[in-house]
Amino acid sequence: MIFSLYATLIILVFAIQPVIASTPLVPITFRVDMSYQIQKGNFEPSVNFVDIAGTFNGWGADSDYLTDSEQDSVYSIILDGFRPSETIEFKFRIDGAWDGREEFPGGGPNRSYRVQPDSNIILVWYNDQWPSTGPPVARFSASASSIFTNGTVVFQNNSGGQVSEWEWIFEGGDPHRSSLKEPVVFYGQPGTWDVTLVASNDDASDTLTINNMIRVNDRSDTRTYW
Repeated sequence: MIFSLYATLIILVFAIQPVIASTPLVPITFRVDMSYQIQKGNFEPSVNFVDIAGTFNGWGADSDYLTDSEQDSVYSIILDGFRPSETIEFKFRIDGAWDGREEFPGGGPNRSYRVQPDSNIILVWYNDQWPSTGPPVARFSASASSIFTNGTVVFQNNSGGQVSEWEWIFEGGDPHRSSLKEPVVFYGQPGTWDVTLVASNDDASDTLTINNMIRVNDRSDTRTYW
């Protein structure tokens, strides 16, 4: 009886191994908005740098520096090698330091993210701090970036500045447009869809489009991620 149980476990282990080995690893785009930190005098682009420290790089043992390629105060980096469904933790840091200039200092919480099988784009304000005054700055995130058909996504509005109106455009979604601050959107057709937010007031507006943000998979896709 014991031998039979042992043999069954061995068979299960070898059966699972090919599934794990065949699971494709995916990249994650990390983006952090430093504009408010610049405004507050906490970050000087010509002097300081931003990096990321997390469970995937020894909490900064490997140097992963973000760059502002578009000169818009949003720093980004694309890192490869993440397994779908794994949960990672991380923080952004100024000058690679743990001296109180990192996000949520003094033992504050780490950021947590569950890796999606397709699109993985993370866009946040540094330290989750954004301006409440000044011109609108459109920013948003989503409850999920990869879902099955007939699923819903909740969009979180992280816009900064003085904003009185929001206009959302959801490619492939229902509704296709919304003026709610944080809408819930239904996706009935498979595909990869863009999302746009226009944040505005009476004097100014700002537009943010994240291409290929929402991946809607057909339910016939039976891939398993461990």
